[in-house]
Amino acid sequence: MTVVLWTAIVIVVVVAAALIGERMCEARDRHRYPPPGRIVDIGGRRIHLHCQGDAPGPTVVIEQGVASPTIVWRPVEAAIAKFARVCTYDRAGFLWSDPAAPGRSLDDRVADLHALLKRAEVRAPYVLVGHSFGGLLLRRFARAYPGRRPRAGGLTR
Repeated sequence: MTVVLWTAIVIVVVVAAALIGERMCEARDRHRYPPPGRIVDIGGRRIHLHCQGDAPGPTVVIEQGVASPTIVWRPVEAAIAKFARVCTYDRAGFLWSDPAAPGRSLDDRVADLHALLKRAEVRAPYVLVGHSFGGLLLRRFARAYPGRRPRAGGLTR
């Protein structure tokens, strides 16, 4: 019995030490690597948004693939920023964005993007650029919010 008790105590102490160490490292990393964009509250959760460029016209919104960080889009974002406004963001649970409850649907993720663009006052219309999984999300976004994208024959506001 004492061997089992001591084994359980050692396991609890090791797990507690690991959790404390993880929290300390997370705090250090938040200080060392602040978000390059801004953090926007979308109603109880915070999402990281990074925008560049100030050209008039549609805003280019880039949606990355399923597990792709937005950082990989920085060179593309910088090139687009020379002639248009361009934004990327970290979906819930990625990089600087708060996590969300598990089991989220595509529509939940689309609602996050809509709330982010609205709360951050990112001007419409949008040119939606999706990579892989991001393409699925942006197709749903375009269907759910048709007035927020360019239309043939002119742009909507």
